Amino acid sequence: MSDAVRFPYLSIIESKRPTDLMPYLPLQLARHNKSKNVLGLVDSGASINVLPYQTGIDLGAVLEDQLPLFGLSGNLADYEAKGLILTASVANFSPVELAFGWT
Repeated sequence: MSDAVRFPYLSIIESKRPTDLMPYLPLQLARHNKSKNVLGLVDSGASINVLPYQTGIDLGAVLEDQLPLFGLSGNLADYEAKGLILTASVANFSPVELAFGWT
């Protein structure tokens, strides 16, 4: 079992206001022989992970080759999403596979 790790709340925008701090998690996403370090917003109420288009491209994925995903909701309801499975690594924890809605 891995030791506990703490991650600070971060502000992605240039701001000194404490209300702009969000729970971002540094992680490494990998697909085949490519990887990319990213910051993921921790949203414990989310039912799906959403992956920015450019991140998928950087990992060598082709949007048209991915399987269609069920519809998104909220402010992304007007966008079509495809499913993409990536390996995610956080700190010293064992890597896991995560499913993303890629749009």
